[in-house]
Amino acid sequence: MEEGMRRWNSEVEKETKLEICPEMVKNTRYGGAQGEDDDTEAVKKAAEERARKKAEVRKRLEEANRAKKVKKGFLTPERKKKLRKLLMMKAAEDLKQQQMLKEQERQRVLQERILPLPDLDNIPDGLIFDTL
Repeated sequence: MEEGMRRWNSEVEKETKLEICPEMVKNTRYGGAQGEDDDTEAVKKAAEERARKKAEVRKRLEEANRAKKVKKGFLTPERKKKLRKLLMMKAAEDLKQQQMLKEQERQRVLQERILPLPDLDNIPDGLIFDTL
């Protein structure tokens, strides 16, 4: 049982070392035919794993940068121009409305203060000279 635990612990340590830095791990062989394939395969796998993780991290960072760029400018220069144009149009419309109201008020006050002139064209000439 203890030997099984030791073997398991050593395997876990090897896997951990491979994940951290595969160059640190050396495959020690105790006999038998030595094959370079095992050593190079482990290094290749570790290098591929590292490259995959780097690509993953790079992809995440690029997506985060894109998200920041999208959120960064709500009012783009084009939107600012449109908003400014709309505000100026609204201000001009309001100004025209105010001027029209002032003119109507002015006309109303003038109508109240000034007596209407008699229509001399429709009155016969004899009546005009008699009243004078």
